[in-house]
Amino acid sequence: MHWGWELNLRPPDHKSDALTNEPSVPQEEEEEEEEEEEEEEEEEEEEEEEEEEEEEDLQDSNPGPLDPKAERLPLHHDATNSGSPPWHSDRVKKPPKPR
Repeated sequence: MHWGWELNLRPPDHKSDALTNEPSVPQEEEEEEEEEEEEEEEEEEEEEEEEEEEEEDLQDSNPGPLDPKAERLPLHHDATNSGSPPWHSDRVKKPPKPR
């Protein structure tokens, strides 16, 4: 399999036609690459169709909450998720201390 950056690192191919800027890649390699690209595109399309079907199945089986805002998860107090408890927030009450 050829990666673009690997091709760019190779020395210039003296067999290529400098006037047309077409590298001298054998016809077979070009056909193989085109076939691989087509196969990858077909696989991606199939995966997308499967995902859409799964989403439709989930929507059919679960009517969902009546309130659209109820689907959203509550935002975490700390975007960095540092592990510190959210006691600095005014909205969160401290748990009672054990006696």
